Amino acid sequence: MKTNFLKVLLLLIFLISISNLSFPQENKEGTIPGLKFIISTDKSIYLEGEVVWQELLLIIDKKVVKLDYAPHFGPGDVQEAVINSKNQGMPSWEWIYDSIGNSKEYPDTMRYFSTLNIGLWEDVPNSRNTLSIFYFPADEYEFSAYVSVVINGKTYKIKSEPVKFTVLKPEGDEALARQAYLEILSLRINSEDFKSIADKADIFLKQYPNSIYIDQVLRKSKLPYFSYYKESIDERILFYEDMINKYPDFASNYERLGSILVGFEEKKDLKGYRNFIEELKSKHKDNSILNKVLYYHNIDFEIELRNGEFNNNNDK
Repeated sequence: MKTNFLKVLLLLIFLISISNLSFPQENKEGTIPGLKFIISTDKSIYLEGEVVWQELLLIIDKKVVKLDYAPHFGPGDVQEAVINSKNQGMPSWEWIYDSIGNSKEYPDTMRYFSTLNIGLWEDVPNSRNTLSIFYFPADEYEFSAYVSVVINGKTYKIKSEPVKFTVLKPEGDEALARQAYLEILSLRINSEDFKSIADKADIFLKQYPNSIYIDQVLRKSKLPYFSYYKESIDERILFYEDMINKYPDFASNYERLGSILVGFEEKKDLKGYRNFIEELKSKHKDNSILNKVLYYHNIDFEIELRNGEFNNNNDK
């Protein structure tokens, strides 16, 4: 009996040793000299229903370490987790896949800026289906992540330091604003009546001009609103410009700047776009959130410029 047990034990040890030789190994410590993975959120305190934006930075000291490939810096090689105060993991709605690429070129700092697609489904009134709408209930949270890299044929997970943020229940006018926002979501999900949705959004903007939920109302009612309000390109550009100037602390202005860029592209007005950006920078030069948003927007603009999106334009 003992002899059989020893044979099985030796066989297991042999299989484990072969496995370690045959497959990439992951670093237990989560760190590699020359690599630093930093994560952050746009704020540290939110109200229920606010969108949380994340920034990921992988800093690579090329004098110390060389990667086999550039990692796919986003869903895939980056995996994220958020736990609440009870140490319960929140569900993630990112599609996770293995995506180690084959590009050997990568910058000293790889960057990613996007919404954090983690949380519970919103309890939308009379909802028949979902529309990728999730939120963090009021609680304390810890956000962590790791990125997979390949060095000398072995895969390693580089861990970040965790980031904490707090979500509070809205009170007073903000509680009323949240309810109005959820009613707009209900219409957006359950109805094809764009006019009703557009009217509700317009009323919200006038009734709750100081609400943080303006951000989500703008994000979720964009198509219906522009179908009945601000129909021309110039009207849309001016509307979004006004929203960004009024609410520069919304990280979702990244999306609005993208819409403004598309408008100037349609007009073939490169000079007008550049003037708009310079004026925006001048007005909000001390706003850290908007400056970060402008940084990432400029990356998109440079790509659009290289792709010739402002063709047939004489302005430089």
